[in-house]
Amino acid sequence: MLTALTVVLGVASLCGLSLAAITIRRRRVAGAAGFVALCLGVALWSGAYAVELHLKGLDAKVLAAKIEYPGIQAVPLAFLIAVLAYTGQSRWMTPRRLVALGLVPLATVVLVATNELHGLVWSKTRLRTTGSFSVFAPDYGPWFWAQIVVSY
Repeated sequence: MLTALTVVLGVASLCGLSLAAITIRRRRVAGAAGFVALCLGVALWSGAYAVELHLKGLDAKVLAAKIEYPGIQAVPLAFLIAVLAYTGQSRWMTPRRLVALGLVPLATVVLVATNELHGLVWSKTRLRTTGSFSVFAPDYGPWFWAQIVVSY
């Protein structure tokens, strides 16, 4: 079902892709690489969420949610990288620190992909239905809350 929300999410996804394309042409500007990663993360997250809302059935919505997670996890780290570079603090971004900061997002993407084996991200998956509209409404597991703390 096409709703105002799915249209807005689709537009957000297209805006993210457009901004990434524009920024790639200006990649010498401080913070450009982080900003491109941020835009691509937002594009994936919002686009996959629009698809998730449009799909019917729990399995399809879970798959769409899993596709969203690389974008969801990229956004906070890419934002930090873009801001540090843009404000002249890029010396703080050593390879060791970037790897350390990327461990939780990477682990989260892997745990989401394998959630049925352990339930650490979503302890229970279900749909919440209002009229003819249904949304993915999981109960969150312990890893979800841990990664929220790290992300914020």
